[in-house]
Amino acid sequence: MQKKKSEIKEKIEKVKAEIKALKAEETVDEEAVTKLKEEEKALKDELRAKRDALKEEIDRIKLVAEFGNAIVQIEEQQALFAEKIAALEEKKEEVKAELKKLRETKPVDKEAVDELTKQEKSLNDQIRVEKETLETIIEDILYAAITKKAV
Repeated sequence: MQKKKSEIKEKIEKVKAEIKALKAEETVDEEAVTKLKEEEKALKDELRAKRDALKEEIDRIKLVAEFGNAIVQIEEQQALFAEKIAALEEKKEEVKAELKKLRETKPVDKEAVDELTKQEKSLNDQIRVEKETLETIIEDILYAAITKKAV
């Protein structure tokens, strides 16, 4: 990153030198000066963007260092719940496949379809509850980390 910053700074200095040389001539090419000033501004904007990106990355690293334990706990919970949710999703897909088969057969067994529809709804509810539980756990972990730091 430092190398890129110094390269951009060198380009800015070259552009400034070109502007100075153009202005030193007896007949100043205003169009060329304007073009070079625009190029200089673009380079400065690029440098500012790189500095901002670097600052954001440093801030993120500081947060990870400060709240690393909380991040580890959150990632563990996400992995645990991902397994639970994946298992429920798999069951739901099986129920959907059975429903599809039942609906394709004639005559349609309404009781079986109703039962499978209830199972699918129940699985959807369980998935929603698991996701909400995960969100609550994450909020609790973050709250604990923040209040611990504030004390």
